Amino acid sequence: MSMTRGRSLATLLVAASASGCALATFTGDPTGSNQRLDRATVALERDDFGSAERELRWLAARCETGAHGRNALLLLAAAQLDTGNPYASPRTAADLAARYLRLPDARAEDLAVARALYRLAVDLGAEAEDGPGPGSGLDGWEPLADRFVACDAGDSRSVRRPLPEPPSGSTTAARIRALEEEVIDRTDSLAAMEQRLTSLRTRMGDLDAAVERITALEAEIERIRELLRRPPLGTQPDAP
Repeated sequence: MSMTRGRSLATLLVAASASGCALATFTGDPTGSNQRLDRATVALERDDFGSAERELRWLAARCETGAHGRNALLLLAAAQLDTGNPYASPRTAADLAARYLRLPDARAEDLAVARALYRLAVDLGAEAEDGPGPGSGLDGWEPLADRFVACDAGDSRSVRRPLPEPPSGSTTAARIRALEEEVIDRTDSLAAMEQRLTSLRTRMGDLDAAVERITALEAEIERIRELLRRPPLGTQPDAP
């Protein structure tokens, strides 16, 4: 996912949440959820993902936060796909988006965003599965509000919306893994070639040394032959 793609989506969600906060100021906010969501959206604008996540997780974990908690859940999923977030996790994003897709009182326009987030997360390597569960990306998180049963007064509906189908073709994560494996294979091949070249150079060095020894031996043999062709000392050469 490109930087522009990830950042523009998060910015859109922040703007949508901010407009919801402005409306809430006229209706009262006994839980202080509005202020927390304000702080979270400001933190996201500053790329302060740690502070934003603390506020959003507090909101998402409490039924009494109502619509703010639902917005927080969606923002948490978006932040987990933001390329500027050092704590980003496609796996966690997929689990959060899947949880949002099962909300009984989610708005249709927000469900479209949640589906897009879920597909992006799967494309980036999260495993497509039937919602969050043991071993999910939410391990270690405080429990989120059980919004499969609506938090609003007496509403006990539950919704089992099907999660989006995973991409039919190769995902971005799969293509990256294939490229990494190809690089590893080529690196191994290069290392093998370098090893063979080193061995050949060693053998050539040994061959050069052998040639030098042979040349020296030939010179010594020729010197001895020359000595043998000379007459012994004290003798006269044959007269012509």
